[in-house]
Amino acid sequence: MRRWLDNLSGRERTLVLALLPLAVIAMGYLGLWQPVQAARAAYRVDIGAYAQLSATVAAMQAQPALPRTATAGEGLPLSTRITQSAEAAGLQLRRLEPEGDRIAVTLDNAAYASVILWLSDLEVGQSVLLVQIDLDRRVAPGTVSARLLLEAMR
Repeated sequence: MRRWLDNLSGRERTLVLALLPLAVIAMGYLGLWQPVQAARAAYRVDIGAYAQLSATVAAMQAQPALPRTATAGEGLPLSTRITQSAEAAGLQLRRLEPEGDRIAVTLDNAAYASVILWLSDLEVGQSVLLVQIDLDRRVAPGTVSARLLLEAMR
């Protein structure tokens, strides 16, 4: 670099030596300071959202729980509730296997949306709790095979 500076005229050399520190400062600002400040601002927004969520959860935990009301199929055996609701949802159950207080259910080639809606109905309308789920995608779009472990809510 020394050789390069020697080839410049006096005015050019003065200009380069005066602008070099400014270029270094500008690169430091644009390359270091600005990205750090942008990330810091994003983190502050995230922290505010987490604090608000934490306050909401704390407020919800402080409220007394509402008493649970009986659902339509609560008096029926668990297997009956599962099969009736599956038929109502248009799903064919391949296998039901009792495992103590729980029932393992297998579905083949079922529409994903139907399975999710059926599980929601089981929990809300039939007082059946999903303990475990294993979904496998099938070749047809939107189709899955599912292995579920269900139990009655207490």
